[in-house]
Amino acid sequence: VYQGPGSSPGTGRYAVTLRLYRDCNAPPGAAQLGPSEPIYVLERNAATPLAVLQAPLSRIDRSQMAKPDPCFTNPPFICFDIGVYTATVELPFLASGYDIVYQQCCRINNLINIVSPPFPNEPGYRYVATIPGLLDHPTGPTNSSPTFRGSDTVVVCRNSPFIYDFSASDADGDSLAYRLCTPLNGPDSLNPIPSPPLPGPYQAVEWINPPYSLNNVLGGVPLSIHPETGFMTGIPNLIG
Repeated sequence: VYQGPGSSPGTGRYAVTLRLYRDCNAPPGAAQLGPSEPIYVLERNAATPLAVLQAPLSRIDRSQMAKPDPCFTNPPFICFDIGVYTATVELPFLASGYDIVYQQCCRINNLINIVSPPFPNEPGYRYVATIPGLLDHPTGPTNSSPTFRGSDTVVVCRNSPFIYDFSASDADGDSLAYRLCTPLNGPDSLNPIPSPPLPGPYQAVEWINPPYSLNNVLGGVPLSIHPETGFMTGIPNLIG
């Protein structure tokens, strides 16, 4: 979120928020939500970070499945603790802008739609947000990211229609468009939170194809997202 001009001319102040999800049912020895998390600031497409934000844990929210799909005769208990990490940074306006990067190992076990090598090479995850540069905004990048409306957790029945509102609102009044994309891969167990972060270009996870691909994420009737409304729909026919 753009918060206003920085303390020096030609700079801006930005609030960065990271949300990490942890299964409420996870055993005591499983990964915990730590007191802080490292978020890296890099010049666009650069390899060396300009700054490391040690974002403190500001709160833990809890999200439970409030409205199970009627297709369930005995709905499972689905619950996530959501660690919210926030930090503020002042950045000089650059021509190329910035990448804000968080990366860590590992994704959950038993994923069946992407290639998931065994320990220690399990796929990690990587989140990248972009602050545009002067090439895009000659008067200075003062835009803020959209805020997603959806908050309920989702469980999908096999052979049952899946509908989810993934739309967002934008405080700047910008027009928003939606598309699916392949997630980015991240660090493995040998170096779970690399510092400095692994340099780009960042590689995507690999779909197990067939039957999965970006055009068929869940199997069955392909998952799709409406480019204007943000509603996702599909009918998966496989368990996983």
